Amino acid sequence: MKIKRIICFYFLILIVGCGNYEKNQVISTKEPVIILKEEEILESRENAFSLCLPGATNINEIDSGQWNNYFVIMWSDPQDNETYFHNLRKMGVNAGMLYHGNTPEVFVKHKFPFYMENITRGLYIKNTPCWQEAHEKYNKSRKTMSRDTKFFIRTPCLNNPVYRQEQKALMKKLLIPCLAYKPIAYDIRDEPSVTTFANPFDFCLCPICNHKFREWLKKHYSTLDKLNSEWETSFKNWDDVLPLTTDEIKTREYPQLDTANFSPWADHRSFMDDTFKEVVGEFHDFVKSLDNKAFCGIEGTQMPHAFGGYDYWKLLQSVTWLEPYDIRSSRELVRSFAPNIPVVSTVFERDKLKLSQRLWYLVLHGDRGLIIWPYDEGMNNMIINQDFSLTDIGVSMKDVLWQLRSGIPELLMTAKRQHHPIAIHYSQASIQADWMFETKKDEGTWIRRFSSYEAEHNEMARDREALTKLIEDAGFQYNFVSYEQIEKGQLREYKILFLPRSTAISNKEAEEIQQFVEKGGIVVADILTGRMNEHCKMRKNGVLDDLFGLNQGDFIFPEYPEGITLITPANKRLKMKTFFEKNLKVTTGSQKGKINKDLPAFITKTTGQGKTWYLNFDLVCYEWLRLKKDGLILRDTITEILQEAAINPDVLITADSTRPIETVIYRNELIDYVGVQHNPYFLISPELKDLAPKIDTDMKIKIKFPYQAYIYEVISGRYIGATDETSTCLSPWQPCLYALLPYKVEGLEVEIIHKNKEVEAKLRIKADALRIGTHVVHIEVYDEAGNPLYENFRNLYLKDGQGCIKLTELKKDYLLKFKDVTSGKTTMVKFRE
Repeated sequence: MKIKRIICFYFLILIVGCGNYEKNQVISTKEPVIILKEEEILESRENAFSLCLPGATNINEIDSGQWNNYFVIMWSDPQDNETYFHNLRKMGVNAGMLYHGNTPEVFVKHKFPFYMENITRGLYIKNTPCWQEAHEKYNKSRKTMSRDTKFFIRTPCLNNPVYRQEQKALMKKLLIPCLAYKPIAYDIRDEPSVTTFANPFDFCLCPICNHKFREWLKKHYSTLDKLNSEWETSFKNWDDVLPLTTDEIKTREYPQLDTANFSPWADHRSFMDDTFKEVVGEFHDFVKSLDNKAFCGIEGTQMPHAFGGYDYWKLLQSVTWLEPYDIRSSRELVRSFAPNIPVVSTVFERDKLKLSQRLWYLVLHGDRGLIIWPYDEGMNNMIINQDFSLTDIGVSMKDVLWQLRSGIPELLMTAKRQHHPIAIHYSQASIQADWMFETKKDEGTWIRRFSSYEAEHNEMARDREALTKLIEDAGFQYNFVSYEQIEKGQLREYKILFLPRSTAISNKEAEEIQQFVEKGGIVVADILTGRMNEHCKMRKNGVLDDLFGLNQGDFIFPEYPEGITLITPANKRLKMKTFFEKNLKVTTGSQKGKINKDLPAFITKTTGQGKTWYLNFDLVCYEWLRLKKDGLILRDTITEILQEAAINPDVLITADSTRPIETVIYRNELIDYVGVQHNPYFLISPELKDLAPKIDTDMKIKIKFPYQAYIYEVISGRYIGATDETSTCLSPWQPCLYALLPYKVEGLEVEIIHKNKEVEAKLRIKADALRIGTHVVHIEVYDEAGNPLYENFRNLYLKDGQGCIKLTELKKDYLLKFKDVTSGKTTMVKFRE
């Protein structure tokens, strides 16, 4: 076969990824000719950021692992039809789903990657008598005050060793026929839970769980006397020990919340969190024993909650991939606790613009793929017609999906997402305590406080997410830090710690927080901090009251927010609805603001080399305020506190609007990537939807980068110039992504090499530089008529700016387009038989 390389100066008729919506437009493109020196850029880069992570790359992981592509997965049973797979590829789909019990032959035949779905039973019990009947019968029995605990026996019991062995035998049977084909990932179970989703129910009180719970308690308390002292019980021997159910603990403790002790209930919730983590981990390890390079995890994870098994810190130690429901910061918890595992999200959007906004947002947050849910409520396929052609919806999604398939997610896989030295406390004990307090007003209806209700109404979850948005809107990034990480001394990696509704704090956590402040750290807390210990037992005073220089006074849980006038330390006034502590008194701290006329709002105190701030209000109100000018007052206040910790925004943005903007930074060994995007809520209450402005217009912004570099706008492929600033119009549907390089890319060189019967394309980034970073090249193949051959589209990693790819399957006239994703530099090569 004779192969001739020519340089093509014409454009392809079909350019993949062009949408009908407006692109981000550069306002000023005229830049003076400036030549920057490579060593000076790199020196400036080292000192430019106040970020917590060093510049690093994931390239070793990419070289050795399977998950080195951005996968667009269709969640439906495949059809053994060439037209079906052709149209999937045309749409941008490059992987499928193999449901449990099916065989992989269709995927193998059509050379289509797949992942395996639901390889176990019993972790999902929504439609079983164990859940439906038990839930209904127990709820009915409560009306007669019988409250029979026989309904709290979960079938199957997750602690039953027979159940676990049966499931591993089932997994082996399902996996053996598929192992040779190396599935992308294995899903243990979709939407798994101890209960159903995060719905409240006192599973499990079967004899096996009761026995194991007692063994668990012995490890935590060592003696029965210590248990009885903590629980305020009088068990005579260990075999008598049983937890108190939700109704029982409410009956015992609600009459005197100022001395509330939820430990006989909360310990059982923690035990079931451990059970869930343990069973998921055991199934994960079994899959890995069959396929040692497997990515194995779960799908449809719920928000952090007192029920269901969703202690995110524990659960994320047991999986190597995840598909989380992004509910109340759960996606950011995954990023914080398991930053290196592949994460995908299921998308239900049908509108092209909303799909673009959602998917780009997730890419900048580190997602390595997506799952398309193709059905309507009646399980009719909305993407593919019966004749296997794409529906209008499927066609409209094509442009967005191919933009994401064109190498940008892979480019971010060569770098690590950065955060500032800002920590947010994650406390499962506080989640348990808060649920008990919040559900007091529900009285007997708590049993129907399902996940969907909690997502909108749980005040602690709203406070947590409002804080994350406040930090992001102010131009910063953060990490969640768990209770266990704090106890192990990992606060030393940070400069500032936020305690959002951290009601339950252990003595060990308190000691570490005290030392953190004494050594120069800053702690910012809001209401009810440290009033309980890690078992949800009330203290007389907050464990950190002395550190904050205050006394929280008699405990009163604020059930409903009240309208107040907040006066900030900068003497700015803000009207808002919030929860606050009416009995709070300042002792050794200094009052810096007021609530209404007399209550303290901001209390600050210096201890050792550090400082504390106590906010006598929570931040739920920021959900609304961030959409208005008043939100700027809280952003400025938080920014001033962060600046006390010598933390400043690394990228400065000025805009013609108060709409919230998020800045995301990725770093590899030589290149920084800066993403700028609108910062929406994707799961918001009806009230917020009514308040939210219709964001369908561009926003004019000016961006100041932390140092001068050769800057490219990656999505559009534009060269901005040798500069440290630019102006643009930010689209609501698509971010701007800038690459800051220490060199200017002159071009992409492609050399054809013959090796016996094989042909390779050797690629090299052309640049006048001593070192070249890791690049990604997007490769497209077209036939002699100009038709795209989507099955041959791919992305190639160029480590140190170099790489090669085999071209053995080319047998006709083809036109190949090679595009450096970072710079947009393109080379076209024509192959002739």
